Amino acid sequence: MKQVISLFVSVFILTGALSAQKTIRDANAQNRNGLKNFHSVQVSGGIDLYLTQSSEEAVAVSASSEEYRDKIITEVVDGVLKIYYEKKNGWNWGMNSGNKKLKAYVSVKNLDQLSASGGSDVAFESVIKSNKLSISISGGSDLKGEVACDDLSLTASGGSDADLKGRASKARISASGGSDVGGYGLITDVCNVISSGGSDVSI
Repeated sequence: MKQVISLFVSVFILTGALSAQKTIRDANAQNRNGLKNFHSVQVSGGIDLYLTQSSEEAVAVSASSEEYRDKIITEVVDGVLKIYYEKKNGWNWGMNSGNKKLKAYVSVKNLDQLSASGGSDVAFESVIKSNKLSISISGGSDLKGEVACDDLSLTASGGSDADLKGRASKARISASGGSDVGGYGLITDVCNVISSGGSDVSI
């Protein structure tokens, strides 16, 4: 019973903030308080991001151990929520992070920019709605989700993959360095595509 209660406490931190009331079943999740007023998210260092749009902002992080979790840095700088692993002597020790199971759960009100690098994967847990949304994934990062926006820009490089669906009035998609973009479920009125370096784009 104690374990069940502990799990409930750890996951309740976000369920109140997420409009979809999605339960996060992660016993290692820890809330990060005081992170507000951001419209852009940057994640790196192999930290996987689970993103939800809601009427409130909230951030939580998780890892396979408390030691790893405490080394996940979250900060808001000029409206940008930055999520990365603690750097030591100039090195990002989150790399090769598979066994660390680094995760971030983020709820945003508004989002106009998203960047994922260094093997960080991003999953949209709800439809992301925005007038103008710019997405950049690089360094083997992957993205999967649904969007609804007027103006969408997606750049994938360095062996990164994206799987998008939804609707965008205008879309600009660039893929390079062996990256793949799957957008069979993405409906656009106007779409500009640039593909190079063994990359594939399907719309």
